[in-house]
Amino acid sequence: MEENIIKVYVKVDSNNVITSINSDIFTEDITEWIKINEGTGDKYSHAQSNYLDKGLMDSNGQYNYKLVDGKVVERTENEKINLDLLKQIKINELSQRCNETITNGFYSDADGTKKLYDFELENQVNLSTKAYQIQIAKLAGQSIGNISYYAKGETCHDYTAEQFLKLSQDGENWKTANIVKYKDDLKQKVMACTTKDDIDKIIWESILI
Repeated sequence: MEENIIKVYVKVDSNNVITSINSDIFTEDITEWIKINEGTGDKYSHAQSNYLDKGLMDSNGQYNYKLVDGKVVERTENEKINLDLLKQIKINELSQRCNETITNGFYSDADGTKKLYDFELENQVNLSTKAYQIQIAKLAGQSIGNISYYAKGETCHDYTAEQFLKLSQDGENWKTANIVKYKDDLKQKVMACTTKDDIDKIIWESILI
């Protein structure tokens, strides 16, 4: 008597990676399943453990196979790399570089000479707070005296209100430019990568401002 033909089905993700395999013996609803073969014997009846030579997943929990034109094809080691994880690691690295670059300081010629100014969080708050107070005073028609501040490695000296506002604005421009570089440029490039090599090529110095 001829054995009953057993059909083998798989499920795939959005990248056609095989994420599940079973035979029609154990699959009542095949709505989301794709038929890949049929036959007789244990290979087909117990497809979960017997059909795929290397099993559904490797020792690292990565899926071993993909579906290409209806055929089961083994994935390469490069294909198994968790790109989402690598992208997040790269994004975290770029975010840290962004913060470091901002806080390392900015250049301004607010007092007529180009100088480097500290821009740690405390400096950011001091500059923006004082600039806001100056703007409020100007709107109220109050007279504004000179403001003492300092460039990196120098002692305090006086800045006019207009010089100080320019200094504060230069700092904000520096901060904004680096945030845009990170969020709108480098981060988007990372998200668009399709290989590990593409991700590795992206570094903070890839874009100059």
